[in-house]
This record gives sequence, structure tokens and C-alpha cells, in this order.
Amino acid sequence: MALNPSKSDAILFGTAQRLKTMSFLTSVKIADSAIQFSDTVKILGVTLDSNLTLEPHIKAISKYCFYYIRSFRQIRPSMDRFVALAVASALVSARLGYASSILFGCPQKHIISPSASTERTCQSRNAAGLSFFFID
Repeated sequence: MALNPSKSDAILFGTAQRLKTMSFLTSVKIADSAIQFSDTVKILGVTLDSNLTLEPHIKAISKYCFYYIRSFRQIRPSMDRFVALAVASALVSARLGYASSILFGCPQKHIISPSASTERTCQSRNAAGLSFFFID
């Protein structure tokens, strides 16, 4: 089996202080192929960063959910309340539920963020009559 360096990722995990002491490491050599270290890797749909803060993963989930909520507002008027609730629940909860156990112990500042995008989500959530808690 051959290793394709252009399709391979390597990452160093550690605290910010520890990673600064290892700044001289830029790549790892595996099977005569040099693989550059990156700041994030995506494994099974979960984006991990070198400090394991999960911030890139949470931002990706948030972006995905907000996109579908904004799109949902266009078709919401043609549905009754029950159908709208079922569709919105399917769109958002599938993404929120997948690998959500990795967020256990994540700092609260990454889970709840009072921002304008959260306020927009709350407005569209209220317009659809839904009761979700969204990650921003």
C-alpha cells in the first residue's frame, strides 16, 4: 500500500504553550513521504484542532444549521405547523446529534455565544414555532 501525501493529514495535539516549544516540527516522515502538520484535521465528520478546543467543529455545525434554517424560511409559509416542526427538526437535529458526545466538557463559551447570528436564529425559530437550542 502506498501513502499519498497530498491526501494525508498530520496534527500535533497539545496546549498552546507546548505546541510553541515544538514549533521546529513542521512535518512527519512516513514511508518515505513527508506529511506537513496542519492546524485542523477532519475525522469522521468531526473537525479537531491542535488544542482540542473543538471551536472549528462547533463553527462548522453552526454554519450548517444556520444555512438550512435560512433556507427553511423560504418554504415555511407553505407548511402547517406540524410539518414545519418535523422538517426543521430533521434538518437540524441530525447535525446536532451526530458526534455531540465529544462536546461534553467543552468550555461554555464555545457552546453558547450571544451574537447577532444567534439572535437571527431565534427570530427564525420563533417564526417557525420551533423550540431548538442552537450552537453558535
